[in-house]
Amino acid sequence: MGDSFFSPDLFYVYLGIVTCVGFFFGSFLNVCIYRIPAGLSIVLPGSHCLSCGTPIRWYDNIPLLSYLHLRGKCRYCGSVFSVRYFIVELLTGVLFGLTFFHFRYTLATPVYIVFVCLLIVATFTDLDHWIIPDGVTIYGTLFALVAAFLAGFYPKGFVIAGAWPFYQGAFYSPLANALTGAAAGALLIYAIGVAGSVAFRKEAMGFGDVKLFLLLGAMLGVMNCVYVLTLASCIGSLVGGAMILVRKVSEHRARRRGRSGDTGDNANKCGKGHEQADAGICEQVDSTQPQPTQEDEIFQKIVSAYQTVGAKTKAALPGVHHIPFGPYIAVAAIIVLYLGERIHNYLFGMW
Repeated sequence: MGDSFFSPDLFYVYLGIVTCVGFFFGSFLNVCIYRIPAGLSIVLPGSHCLSCGTPIRWYDNIPLLSYLHLRGKCRYCGSVFSVRYFIVELLTGVLFGLTFFHFRYTLATPVYIVFVCLLIVATFTDLDHWIIPDGVTIYGTLFALVAAFLAGFYPKGFVIAGAWPFYQGAFYSPLANALTGAAAGALLIYAIGVAGSVAFRKEAMGFGDVKLFLLLGAMLGVMNCVYVLTLASCIGSLVGGAMILVRKVSEHRARRRGRSGDTGDNANKCGKGHEQADAGICEQVDSTQPQPTQEDEIFQKIVSAYQTVGAKTKAALPGVHHIPFGPYIAVAAIIVLYLGERIHNYLFGMW
């Protein structure tokens, strides 16, 4: 039974199933991304349009397909859905599939699927609000430590054993690696932040990034934290440079036309004049049974929470041409998750 279940002939069937499951999880992650910063429940109430308050029916809540069928609009009021929903669902499914493809039939697969979900939530909440929820970093780190203790899931190359200066297999224990990685990762990014603050005389690194490296260290180990930081810095430099160049070109064109650029006053308007919440209009996750007697009150509470968080975020943001460091860290962590062993072997092979 076991051999037939893990048959290589069925691998791509399972790969397709895992990917499809990822699309559905992406729908749930959308809810987490929009509700956690607002301090709202991720379970109740069910999905509904933030413009007209109509609950989203199950047939309008099928990942990817419903968005394409409805052309990104609410069936009832025509309000425009944020394309973010489609992107998150697609990204989650792809990363689920890549994780299963890379780690195969091992305990590392479910553990790193959870890791990928945490990184997706961290990325988009940081983009929207410049915060990374503690539920992602702190509880994610605790999950990593428990997984390392119970499952010992770290594959070779994700441990510091066998790498300089631990050639003799010191700290080979998965839990020891998780603890060492969490501590070293947080201290590494914290030290860089302190040095940057002293050099530039202003805050150079948010504490949310420090807690994010707690998670990365516990999941990936000490050496991979160094690779993640290096890659994140390179990616940030490239993207930041491109954004600065685009901004300067836009400002130059605006001056030539004798007018300022778009102020974005209509950026939060939807198809029929309704005000959007900051990151989207309609949530897409499996609907739960609504409570008609409290529906209006719940709807107003959610919209008010989104607007409050959005107003605070806009007041604190340094400008639209800035991107927080968290998304760069998450992208680099995903690259290292799949290619960390190759990167490590290549670098130490040269030495």
